[in-house]
Amino acid sequence: MLQVFSSPYYADLSVRVGQVATTEFILSRVWFGIVFIYLFFYRKLNSFGVFTITLLLAFFAVSNVQVIIGRTIPIPEHYYWYYLAPFTGFILMHIGYTYIEKKISSNYLKYSKIFFVLFFIVIGIMFQRWSYSYQKDNFIELSRYGNTMEWIKENTQKDDVIFSDVNFSELVVVYTPSNVYYSTYSGDALLPAKRLRDTYYLYMYLDGVSSDGAQEYFSIDENRAKFSNRVFSNYWRAKEGCYECYPKEMDEQFIAEYKEFASETFTKNLKKYRATYAVWDKKNNPEWNLNQYFGSPVFEDTDQEIIVYSILD
Repeated sequence: MLQVFSSPYYADLSVRVGQVATTEFILSRVWFGIVFIYLFFYRKLNSFGVFTITLLLAFFAVSNVQVIIGRTIPIPEHYYWYYLAPFTGFILMHIGYTYIEKKISSNYLKYSKIFFVLFFIVIGIMFQRWSYSYQKDNFIELSRYGNTMEWIKENTQKDDVIFSDVNFSELVVVYTPSNVYYSTYSGDALLPAKRLRDTYYLYMYLDGVSSDGAQEYFSIDENRAKFSNRVFSNYWRAKEGCYECYPKEMDEQFIAEYKEFASETFTKNLKKYRATYAVWDKKNNPEWNLNQYFGSPVFEDTDQEIIVYSILD
């Protein structure tokens, strides 16, 4: 942890993970709702009551630490939904059961228990069934990468860096010993902001954005949101409410940077961050045309239209 804090890139990372400089209170409707329910329906200082009050005070203190130190915890919304919300559910269940226990007879209470147990089991099964059905087509599509992933696993070294589209990159670090040029989670790593911008510019270049087209590209909010998500991660969404809410004056810097970046050759920019292999999924990225930058491929899965090029030469 000390090494993380002492890294020259920690300041950039703390901004990207949504640590906003502010001293304002964050007031949660969920927090106030559970406080109201506790005071209205429970109002006991037994062991459960003390536990609930202590927990709620702790939640309020942690989520408002910025009032003291001047900076929020990373992505406060995650803290609420991954910690406060589940505990709130357990508290509500206990308070609800205690309240109902006083209002209905023991026979009805027994049947109520059976009903709710069966209800949540059925809901759980239905949700899991929906989740698998929802992801089915995605996992069928990802199975296309099997042969290529196996080749990378058997023919690359631990320190090799694989350049590919984001979908393929997500699996490289799972199934092979290699590193990746970029992934969805690069913004959560100790990387300089310039590295993330250069990486995004490389994908812009492959997607066909010319130097002269950079101005138009950054005039579209959808593109600005995508760029902000990749480069600033959660900062502007946490600070202003949306990814594209960063000041438009900043676009002039990014346009100038992209024009300079695009004036260099593609392979030179690719090698700037130690890429050793490039993977081209022709089916999903036909516009990339990587064959114009490299020689013969070192591997090709013709059935799945995936080609691997070496960048070592």
